Amino acid sequence: MSANLGWNKSNLPLQGWVEMASTRIHNDDTIHQSIASIQNSTQSLIIVEWIDGTGKTSLTLWLTEMLWGVYQKTPTSRTVEQKAVYEQPHISTQERFDFYYDANKDDVVDINNEIKKGKIVVRDRFLASTYVNHLIRDPATDLRDILDFERSLKKIHIVLFASRETILWRLNTRAELTQFEKNIDSLMRAQELFLECNNDFTIDSGKGTVDENILKTFNFVKGLIQ
Repeated sequence: MSANLGWNKSNLPLQGWVEMASTRIHNDDTIHQSIASIQNSTQSLIIVEWIDGTGKTSLTLWLTEMLWGVYQKTPTSRTVEQKAVYEQPHISTQERFDFYYDANKDDVVDINNEIKKGKIVVRDRFLASTYVNHLIRDPATDLRDILDFERSLKKIHIVLFASRETILWRLNTRAELTQFEKNIDSLMRAQELFLECNNDFTIDSGKGTVDENILKTFNFVKGLIQ
């Protein structure tokens, strides 16, 4: 379910950044005003969509911290046990898509509940990921009205991308890879599909440090709202 992250070092993927970021955010009146502008806007849903190996989770968690937001990882409306059922080999791509698409629709209720409380929701993947993942798995999948549904949401849509070499380097640092992650050609095709989506902001995650990319993303969100 939703996790309202605080300044708890155990929540943060980059330990060395904590003290600097904490001081910067909590003592900066300009950032406080920017956060208030976002909270009072109609664009309180921020979706970060990346393929594996681009640093998606790190940036999403840090952006949540900077915005004092609520972090959600798709799908919030399904348990780990429910998701595991649809990762079994005998499950078809269509069955898996239907499960995740219905979960995405149910997640909108959780998103709207947080926004009604005045929260900024920062979403780690959502509809575009469901669309891209299943289109790559099987181009014959009936994707229903997922793109129309995605376009109907009031949101800020962010996609980070990276070069083939950067993605391979990041994946090589992982202890275990999914079947999807093991196929670099599929990952690169997925990246092309993400970049074709209706994005508000794209950034090459391989051209800057995590610190720089987080600040670029934050400043973009701030500029879009003000």
